[in-house]
Amino acid sequence: MSVKFWKIYKYGKKLGGYVKVEQLKEVWGMTDERYNEIKKQVMIKPITTRKVNINTMNIKELTSHPYIDYYLAKEIIKFHQTNGAYKNIEELKKIHLVDEATFNKLSPYIEVK
Repeated sequence: MSVKFWKIYKYGKKLGGYVKVEQLKEVWGMTDERYNEIKKQVMIKPITTRKVNINTMNIKELTSHPYIDYYLAKEIIKFHQTNGAYKNIEELKKIHLVDEATFNKLSPYIEVK
């Protein structure tokens, strides 16, 4: 099955923008073969990603981001309710579901205001 451009575009919109070419592997239907064919033709420009404010989002809004599942959204909100507003995104690391890899994946897409 060939991955259509619109799938790549749609996933990028859902993410809030691509920050690494490797994220193309996350597009539904992307095979290693297809990825290897197109990766040299893709350039990720340093743009500003669309960020979600973890202090104001509800579970439904948080889970609309591909990197935040229901359980993580629930813990993000629980931490906020227990400890007050997040002061910085580093506080996400205090949530047991957020290891360093998860934080690094999420950090371009989250903010606190």
